[in-house]
Amino acid sequence: FFFFFFFQAEDGIRDVERSRGLGDVYKRQEYRSRLFSTILNVAASSGGVCQPAIDHNLEKLRTYCNLESSQQLYSLELPAQLKSLADESKGWNKTSTRRFAFKLLVLNAGEAIEDYWELVVAVLENCTQQAKDFELKCDVIMFLENVIDVYGETPKLEEFTEKMLVKVLIPCCVWKAGKYHSNVRRTSINCICKIVNKNLIARAVLYNHYQGLMSVLKSCLEDEWAADLRLASCALLKALIAFLSDHLTGIFLKHVDIDYSDIYPLLLSRLDDSQDAVRLEAFAALSAFLATSKVKIKE
Repeated sequence: FFFFFFFQAEDGIRDVERSRGLGDVYKRQEYRSRLFSTILNVAASSGGVCQPAIDHNLEKLRTYCNLESSQQLYSLELPAQLKSLADESKGWNKTSTRRFAFKLLVLNAGEAIEDYWELVVAVLENCTQQAKDFELKCDVIMFLENVIDVYGETPKLEEFTEKMLVKVLIPCCVWKAGKYHSNVRRTSINCICKIVNKNLIARAVLYNHYQGLMSVLKSCLEDEWAADLRLASCALLKALIAFLSDHLTGIFLKHVDIDYSDIYPLLLSRLDDSQDAVRLEAFAALSAFLATSKVKIKE
């Protein structure tokens, strides 16, 4: 069941009064933190059922704190709340509602999140460990896609995309005996593709992890039981070819030691795929690859 609560004068939220001293300020901050935490937890556990009441109470709390917007509430509470959530996240599973509190906090923090990407990545890493439920992994990776959409234009996000790639996304693409689930791999591939298409990772960084990425892509493309995974993998290969076209044409001479010949047979094999959509995407990727001039292929 759900609790619907409204802050009125008898509940402790009164009209904004002038501060009577430092002690009054500390007390107001303590009230703010307690009430915000309660609202956040109710929002996380209600599944949107009582959203009007949540919005109403956030607005009352904003007024009580004399803030300009509800986003300021999230920004002010972000450091303490995010630290607490990061500590808890190691124990989360598919039934943990606190992960929804994490989502709400991150997506509503605005520019304040810029200083806390390290903690965000830590939570994502904790939730995608090998022993975690596949439902939790899929949910967290789809949330990461949402984060990229919301914060893709912010300057500091690119600084942490390498950690997201290495600590979260590539590991989730790897086939593991007893822990296999194609949805986790496909969602991870789609997220990497979004990072590449939005230019949120430096080419030099992606080059450094090219071999590891190609290793998991090869495995995904050879998964005959998951057509959607093969389709997503072809789309990522096409995005990588476009993104790394300078390397493919040999403009970056210091990178000519890379063996790009593995791309050709991977895509060629998919031209005989059982699914039309996969064949078409593989053909588009192969065309992009062959269109690059002076491709360096090892003998």
